[in-house]
Amino acid sequence: VSTQSTCRMITIDNQGNRNEDSMKSVTVVVEGADFSKYNVRPAQLLTACDPIEQKCEFYNGRSPPKPTYAINWMCDGEDDCGNGYDERDCRITGSACGGTMFQCRSGKSIPKAFVCDKEPDCPDRDDENACYGKPIISSIDPPTTSRVRFGDTVRLTCTVRGMPLPTVLWRYNWRCLPDNIRMTTTNTPSGGDCQTVISTLEIRNVRNGDDGLYNCEAISANQRAISNPIQVTMYQ
Repeated sequence: VSTQSTCRMITIDNQGNRNEDSMKSVTVVVEGADFSKYNVRPAQLLTACDPIEQKCEFYNGRSPPKPTYAINWMCDGEDDCGNGYDERDCRITGSACGGTMFQCRSGKSIPKAFVCDKEPDCPDRDDENACYGKPIISSIDPPTTSRVRFGDTVRLTCTVRGMPLPTVLWRYNWRCLPDNIRMTTTNTPSGGDCQTVISTLEIRNVRNGDDGLYNCEAISANQRAISNPIQVTMYQ
């Protein structure tokens, strides 16, 4: 299922500069979902809260020249906030997929922001050759429903493939996750090709208000995909 959603369109000129155009319509792909039982279209819910756009904050003793950045621009080797805020705490995690740079087969390193931007930067074009049309959500676990006892911990898992390596976030009832310290999202690269990520949402000390529909959303380059919902129910 695909649906139209309004969001800010970002373009990149020949010098690699990002520019924000007027509000335009893009297609959000929802993997195999059936919305016939809902009273509103998912596009209406998605635009109610878009966690992809993050606020640039005061950092390195400077206020940010730019107000926001896209979450998939974090740690991509380019300073999008203008004061380094979106490139903070970017460490190599022991995986070749970590850090802010993409390693060409020739040995040349380029910012991850240059991968799949339709402009070859590696001598062998390997930064553009393996690009996906959109990220692929290959599995979610549990596939449909999770029953959890009050006070216990629930873990929801989503496996995604894409090039460049997708950023994965989670939604609650099609909106942002609540700002809750009991909820933690972990994204871990899997395999040696830097094209698969396993995302886990952990909800600790489950209580009233945590039950509902949870989806993982994958973002890679300018493409987005949303999983089928996992329904979390509780019992005493």
